[in-house]
Amino acid sequence: MDKNQYSSVEGKYTLQARYFPAILTVFPFFFLLNIIRNFYINPTLEGILIFIPYLVQVGLSGAAFYLQMQLNRFISKEIFQNRLFNGEDKFPTTLNLLWHDKTINNSTKQILHTKIKSLFEISLLDAEAEILDECNAKKLIIVAVSQIRNLLRKNEQQVQHNREYGFWRNLAGGSVVSVCISIIIIIIEIIKCDYSSIVIGSIMLFIYCLLICFSPYLIRKHGQYYAKSLFEQFLSLKEKEK
Repeated sequence: MDKNQYSSVEGKYTLQARYFPAILTVFPFFFLLNIIRNFYINPTLEGILIFIPYLVQVGLSGAAFYLQMQLNRFISKEIFQNRLFNGEDKFPTTLNLLWHDKTINNSTKQILHTKIKSLFEISLLDAEAEILDECNAKKLIIVAVSQIRNLLRKNEQQVQHNREYGFWRNLAGGSVVSVCISIIIIIIEIIKCDYSSIVIGSIMLFIYCLLICFSPYLIRKHGQYYAKSLFEQFLSLKEKEK
């Protein structure tokens, strides 16, 4: 992949898997900033320094969006991905290549093992050896899958599945942040007795809690879609494309 192609792929991933989840989860952050701005900035001072508050608000909004994006990625990996998949040990790309897993039939699995051996010189364990040392079997599979991913980095269908998985994973992480901020908003507005804002905060809290509830299912489902596509594209890869 040349530099321009790589930049294009990275740009699409950043837009769909990082920016979009941040946009969908940053509203409570902006709402809280607005509450703080209205509550703490002296109206007289704001009138004298007419431009400064707007410049500060733009700067804070940009910083809030960037912070939201980074928090989304960190929390989604630490809370959702690591807990759901134990790193990569329980990710579908790992489990599907284990002999006792029935997602892929054994004949197809044998073809995959053979192709991995041929292309990467990685010998995955057979069924008997896997039973005796499943931990090592998973480690070998993880290494092999990383090589397959690298081989398919130009495959648009596979890249699209990666973006979709990244979107749902990061949206889950962002929803955790948004739930925490929504609770803070509700507490502040209860103290201020601003009931309209309490309603808005409660609606945001409900929406993001709902997203969190469905997140494990959505992440697992898209992880499985990603794994299925990865192995299908790997099997269909022709010699000239390698």
